[in-house]
Amino acid sequence: MTDSTNTQWNANALRERLRGLPAQIRANGPAAVASFRKYLVDLADQPVVRFRTVLWAICIIIVGFFTLVGTNPFRLLIPGAFFHLPSSDSRDSVVLYGISAETQRPVKIKRRLSQSDAPEDRVAHIAFAVSRPAGLQESLGGADYADLEPLPDLGLAIRRVWFPGGPAHLLIDLRSTSLEEEVDHFLLSRTDGARPQTILLDGFFRAFTASVFEQMPEVQTIDYLVDGTRRNLPGMEFNLEQQYTRAQNKTGDTGG
Repeated sequence: MTDSTNTQWNANALRERLRGLPAQIRANGPAAVASFRKYLVDLADQPVVRFRTVLWAICIIIVGFFTLVGTNPFRLLIPGAFFHLPSSDSRDSVVLYGISAETQRPVKIKRRLSQSDAPEDRVAHIAFAVSRPAGLQESLGGADYADLEPLPDLGLAIRRVWFPGGPAHLLIDLRSTSLEEEVDHFLLSRTDGARPQTILLDGFFRAFTASVFEQMPEVQTIDYLVDGTRRNLPGMEFNLEQQYTRAQNKTGDTGG
């Protein structure tokens, strides 16, 4: 018998069994109803039946719950499996730069930053750390947290980070639309009279550039691109067309 003949025979047999299913249901229906009525009577009269019913109900609820959440129910057998211990923070407290609200110059601050990331990822993490809201006693050098300028989260505007020719030269490509959107979103969320857009951009890039030089000693020069081209943004004092060197960063005074 060939495979095709075998498949056809199985299909015909299944079709015949399905056709006979309603008749079987009608034939066995009264017996099933009688069994269920007997079960209800036993449930009311016999404690053992009630105990087994509750036990099965609990098992079905447990298995159904763990099936819905996608977890193995046998984890209940492991003591403490559902109590996750807090993971330790592997980031180190490092010195970065923020912007003084009074002088608009870079000032040293403390932030937590991972030291084990790839260089490209570290650049993006530094950008996010610089934009992070200031906390109590995070700044250094005599400036307290109240003196730090709030900055927009411009790390989201980074399109690409790479090191052409080696780790000494850092090239950062920015997305102009994201720069505008993040600054606009930041200004809308502030109710304390935030700085004009260009001052916020200047402050972020001063702090970010100084922070990269501080935390990446292998980097000697930084170049910025906007949408893949070397150009500045209107009204900014921080010149994005200029190449920034480590020598300019000796005092944390970069750009502008």
